[in-house]
Amino acid sequence: MSATHYIRVEGVNMDPFILDTQDLSTIRGGGLLLLEAIQDLCDKYNGQSRPYLEPISTGASAGLFRFTGDTDAAKTLVEEIREWLNGHAYFQHATILVDSVPASAEGFVADRERLMARIRRRQLASPGLAVPTLVDAGTNGDTPAVCQIDGIRPAQGKPRKIKGEQRVLSRATEVRRGHGVDQKGIDERRVNFYQNLLRRDLEGQGNNGADQDKPPLSERINDERFARHFQDIAGSASFGPLNDKMAVLYLDGNGFTGIQRKQISAAIKTAIKKGQDKDQAAIKAQKDFDAEVKRTRAEFLKWLLEEAVEEANKRRWRVSPHDARQAKEQDEDEDERAPTGRLRLETLMWGGDEFMLVLPAWEGWAVAHQFLTQSAKWKIGNDPLHHALGLVFCGYKAPIHRVVALARELADLAKEDGMRGRKCSSLAYQVLESFDHLGNGAEDHLTALTLPGAETRHLILDVDGVEALSKHLPGLKAPDGLPQRQLKRMVRACFIARDLAQAGQTWKDLEFDGKATLEGLLHTLSDKAKTGSAAWFQGLYHLDQLWAYVAPEAEAEQASTQGDAA
Repeated sequence: MSATHYIRVEGVNMDPFILDTQDLSTIRGGGLLLLEAIQDLCDKYNGQSRPYLEPISTGASAGLFRFTGDTDAAKTLVEEIREWLNGHAYFQHATILVDSVPASAEGFVADRERLMARIRRRQLASPGLAVPTLVDAGTNGDTPAVCQIDGIRPAQGKPRKIKGEQRVLSRATEVRRGHGVDQKGIDERRVNFYQNLLRRDLEGQGNNGADQDKPPLSERINDERFARHFQDIAGSASFGPLNDKMAVLYLDGNGFTGIQRKQISAAIKTAIKKGQDKDQAAIKAQKDFDAEVKRTRAEFLKWLLEEAVEEANKRRWRVSPHDARQAKEQDEDEDERAPTGRLRLETLMWGGDEFMLVLPAWEGWAVAHQFLTQSAKWKIGNDPLHHALGLVFCGYKAPIHRVVALARELADLAKEDGMRGRKCSSLAYQVLESFDHLGNGAEDHLTALTLPGAETRHLILDVDGVEALSKHLPGLKAPDGLPQRQLKRMVRACFIARDLAQAGQTWKDLEFDGKATLEGLLHTLSDKAKTGSAAWFQGLYHLDQLWAYVAPEAEAEQASTQGDAA
């Protein structure tokens, strides 16, 4: 007897597939393969030569589908999908789980939750990474036994030149790395990841930005080349202290699950009132929610790519000949000019209500600010789409898995901010001058920084705080602005000596034209705390930490001007 069944396909244990190396192309390839697994499944089961799987919700590494058929057909289909994934040349190296449940009288929402629980149970019974097949693994002194990129899986095959060194890779790393290079290179066999995303999620809305005379953005990026290594993103001699530093920006929806449930619940109530199919209404609400979230993400990506490819921004976003890696540091399939002209941009994660970017350090703050500004207009129904942002500034050699974990932890702190919580978007950040582990974690680190009489929440920025810093810090950094020596003196008094009286005396003696601006900025950062109070002085932490990262072009221009004058 034909009935409705829900099938979920989800990539799990993703860190061992994406973040187990420091190699950017391998990380990129792993992330893109998980995205493609869901899309390829949709294309494969499109109802033409195989059963039809109706997509209900698709995200970064998961897909929820509806299938109509008898119980045996549903079981057969689930097994067929598992066999396809396990036998796929690429997807077999990831842990991708499949399960199903029949539709019940409890309705779509209960069935969806029950299906997710089945997947979680399967995940608990699965190994941390997909166990590789041992074929031609290194067994003699000339061939390493372990992959020289991921350091975990057996090495297989012949050595290849990667960043100037001969290395032997595991099959899983070879597949991921090869896919990561092809996906964003000039390769006719591949369709550019960004092109696909813009065309799919902004379909019918145009993606050519403000200039209607230009071809759509999805066409203009057709021949772009992207960074192969984190060094390509971070290496520049044009930004002084920010040279060789990058920004890892993690963005996560704040309270999206509640909004989704609200939309689905409202759709079900309306359907019942009108005598309509409540499951059909719930599924439509789910689809509409997903489509709107994807549209907003693509809208932001469009802005980001527009900025990156704009000729006027070439100095900021492209690898110059002066900054390019030397030939001895390149890969075997790169020519000597290969790094030159590449865009300094990478997406480590994309999909669902979260994504992660790697940017040059001198662009990290501006991109985070733009996202907060742009997302302030996003709504589903009457519910604003708030976000929590975690931003880490670090050197390009910092262990990426730790940096990613820190960015996520910071975003979670922004979500849990006691005063603001889920009522607005907020940003938590960390500057790592040289990579040091924060010990017990970001929360303990911020708690230790909190001044007696102040609150940790003042170390987390809301949209007003980000706006105020972007507006006023460039002027305070000007030659006739806030003397940095005086700023450092107050910061040491507050956060090292814990002597607010000393900081207060330094403030009293401080004289410069922008003192009133600085006082107002500290009021904004402390939620209007009294001048000279612990909460008010705590705002100095943001100035000290972000001095080099907010509007770094002003410093570069000043240095250039001073050099010309000399």
